[in-house]
This record gives sequence, C-alpha cells and structure tokens, in this order.
Amino acid sequence: MKRYVLTIAACGALLGACAGGSEADAGAGAGGAEAVPVPASTREVRFASAAPDRFEHVGVLQIPAHLEGEALPAVIFAHGSGPHDRDAAVGGQLAMGFGREIALFAELGDALQAAGFVVLRFDKRSCGPFNGCADNGYELTLDATIDTFVQDVEGGLAFLAEQPEVDPQRLFFLGHSKGATYAPRLLTDHANVRAGVMLAGPFRGIDAMLRAQAEKLREVMEATGASEAQIAEVVGPILATAADLEALRAGTYELPTLDGLPVAYWESWLRLGDQAPALAAALDRPLLVLSGDYDWNVPPSETEAWAARFGEGSIHRTAILPCVTHALNCIAQPDWRRIRASDIGAHVDPRVIEAVVEFLLAHR
Repeated sequence: MKRYVLTIAACGALLGACAGGSEADAGAGAGGAEAVPVPASTREVRFASAAPDRFEHVGVLQIPAHLEGEALPAVIFAHGSGPHDRDAAVGGQLAMGFGREIALFAELGDALQAAGFVVLRFDKRSCGPFNGCADNGYELTLDATIDTFVQDVEGGLAFLAEQPEVDPQRLFFLGHSKGATYAPRLLTDHANVRAGVMLAGPFRGIDAMLRAQAEKLREVMEATGASEAQIAEVVGPILATAADLEALRAGTYELPTLDGLPVAYWESWLRLGDQAPALAAALDRPLLVLSGDYDWNVPPSETEAWAARFGEGSIHRTAILPCVTHALNCIAQPDWRRIRASDIGAHVDPRVIEAVVEFLLAHR
C-alpha cells in the first residue's frame, strides 16, 4: 500500500522534535560524549489490555530517528466503529463508496513518526481471523463493551510508558469517530496524557447520531429517486435501533440484547457519550476536535457543538475543514451527484495531517 507522508514545515524549525535534536547538538551526548544516532524503525509488538480479560493485542510501534538514550513523546490511536486493523483503512462513508481505501492510521502514523513521535497502532480486538479482518491470531470476544475498548487503549498507554524510547510523561491520544469520544475520559483518568486529538468525533449520543444518519440516508435516497418503500427498507431499521436506544436511556427497554448486541454494550456507549462533553470542558489539558464539512457520518454540526460547549478562551481547539469526509480525505466536487473518481482524494487530506502534527508538536 502506498503511504502518504506530509513534510511539515514546522519540523524544519523544530528539528529537535522531528529528528531527535538540532544539527548543532546532534553529536553531543551527556558529559560531552558523542551521542549515537538511531535510525527510524518499526517493530511488531504485543501488549495486554487493561480490561479484566487482559486481551493480548497485536500491532506496530513506529519509532522516529533519534539519539540513543533520548526519551520521545508517544501517541496511541483508537479506532471508530466496526472491526479495524492497525492501518484503519476506510473505503467510504455513509451512503458513499470511494472505490478505494484511505489508510487513516497508517498515514497519520507515518506523519507523526516523521515529526518525532513514537506511534502505537494496533488491531482492534473485533478485527481478527474470525471475520477475515486480520491474520493476528485473535479469538472473538463476545462480551466487550465500550468500556472494554477504552481499557484496551489504557493497556496500550501502559505499554508505551514502559518502552525505552518513550518519555512516560509525554503521552498523547488520537481517536477517530467513536474512538474520538474516548479522549475526555482518558485524559481525565491519566494525567500523563498531555493532549488528545478527536477526529470526526460526535458530540451527541449514539441514539441521536443514528437519527441524524437516518435523515441523511433519506435525503440521499430521495435525491436519487428511491421509492418510499426502498427508503423505509434502509432507514427503518436504523430508526428502530435509535428508538430502542431511547427506550434504553429512559429505562423502559426490557430485552437482554439490542440490535443483536448485549444491552451492556449499548449502555456503556450511551454513558460514555453522555459524560464526554462535561469531562472535556473540565480538562486542564487540551483537545483538538477536527472534522470536515463533507462528513456524512458525523456532520460538522457536531464539531460546532463541541466549540459551543468549550466556549471562548478555552484551551481546546476546534476546526471544520472544507471538502473533508469522515474518512479524512477530500472530495473536490461540492455536488455529490456529480462526483467522479478523480474528485475523490486517495489519501488523508494534507490539512488534516498538518493540523494534527502542529497541535501535538505544540504540546509535546
């Protein structure tokens, strides 16, 4: 798979963060001894979740060029909904296929490694040989909740803190979509996580987001001439799940499963989403909330809601980038009815990478 690595202009001015030290002091070590340069590398790693089952995750650790003995800042990534491997390749968004895959985490990881960060990317526990997602030896876990996925990230943070190349007091978090909503809780619970990046992260709960997605699907289907029966077939199940979640929220849902998953899974998702805005607003360390105006999964109004919740003078930053989708690539044609293959970006948009790298460099 072709990788896209953006050369960040800030790395030229902040070479100590991008390459382990400035040209003037690159050869100087402790006591004037010559420091040994270590080239950039990537190694396969395994780490245990902080969840009670101690699930063993498989992934890669990307290490930038640095000087021997240097302790570097480090970032861990968290996936959105569904099974994803360490690259987090996405082939489209709600009601829209791209005809190609955007390797979100692979491209962001390469850029952050080039900027001087150790990066931990791992296969999500729902991605394994049991569903053809990855050949990683995972066994399916049937009782995982959203809390479990957060604990998986916590296990990764503990693993990062133990690595010889990592400064345990300079850890960072980056989450996409559902994974973005982990950020407020993780930063609240872990003082050594200096900042968090929330990419395409919803502000409202999953019940409200499902209704918003159903409305978008209806809009698209009506515009393409679908009949009411066809629309109902697609949109109806989504609205039914949203209604069940609203009943669960109200305490009137009585079945042990909802949409084929244990009720505990949905309860944990509702709880995390409800807690996130207040936790984020109370943080003493910054968040970057970034999305695109071509996102059909999590509309830009969600980022606007984050900005309103933070208010003026907040330490947090929000941005909505024109033409950027839920997969973080750009679609150059504003009218979705006229999109051609050549209009669809094949990589994470450079502005997304630049915003993420600059934000993390500022807080490293």
